[in-house]
Amino acid sequence: MRSTIAAALFAIISVTLSAQDLTITETENHVKVTGTNLKMIPPKQFTKGENFYGFQQLNTHSTIVVFQVKNNFTKQTESFKAKHLTGFKVNNIRRFKINEDSAVHVSVIQEWEGDVFCKEILAIGNNSRTVVINAACIVEHKHMVQELRSALFSSFIDGGEIESAIGLVDFTLDCTNTDMELYKKATKGLAALVYSGSGIKGNPMLIATKSVTAINNVDHKTFVKESYKDLNLVHNETLVSFNEIVIAGLKGYESIITGVDKNGGKVTLYRVIVFTPNNYYYSFAGITRTDGKEENIERFKKLVKTFKQR
Repeated sequence: MRSTIAAALFAIISVTLSAQDLTITETENHVKVTGTNLKMIPPKQFTKGENFYGFQQLNTHSTIVVFQVKNNFTKQTESFKAKHLTGFKVNNIRRFKINEDSAVHVSVIQEWEGDVFCKEILAIGNNSRTVVINAACIVEHKHMVQELRSALFSSFIDGGEIESAIGLVDFTLDCTNTDMELYKKATKGLAALVYSGSGIKGNPMLIATKSVTAINNVDHKTFVKESYKDLNLVHNETLVSFNEIVIAGLKGYESIITGVDKNGGKVTLYRVIVFTPNNYYYSFAGITRTDGKEENIERFKKLVKTFKQR
């Protein structure tokens, strides 16, 4: 059934997408995206993202997520080719210019965790920085595709100051008595708290984030057992332990996973995910090298237990 829906949707949105260069000027409807140099006109009834850079419409679970990196545009978008987009049904890929910047637009369909998503992706950049916009809606709200696309094609890079993203994080952690410290408050477009242990054996680091979308059609336990793979922190992994956990009244699962990092060094991942009543989730991922791992896992546990929603 899902594949039939996806095929029908693929046909519906296979309209001609403009590959012409665009000149976009600011209007009173343009909104600066927190944490980036991007301005765009969001679709009607979209509000600022609660825990990510961009915009959202809660009743349809539609999102426009934006992140900015210092990478060269050509390097950053090397994978924006059909042969690299495995797991997606590619509708169209177009390269052009927006004002003085290079741009690439990708329209795809993705089946993920029991749902079918329409995704409209636009990257804009130059030799020194790239902004990537990922707009998505589930197939049941396919009428949103054109609105999302129109929003993307209103985008341009503004050279002004980047607004602080501190207010996006809707939770707190207390690193007191852990020997770790807050490293930064955002990472690649997501509202996140990143803690590191400078000088601590094993180089512990913990990343805490809130999900961008709800998980509505998947068993929570199954989701947690598979989700760590998306982090790309541990390879050749072994699941050492997996337990139920409750933090600040939210139920979820705690796991410990061993393996190697991308360079082949032995690492241990401490992973916790807890779910809100409306199926959003908070994710905690602590990574440590083998030396000092027992002490660092205890640090991670102590830090995660201080979690509070604001």
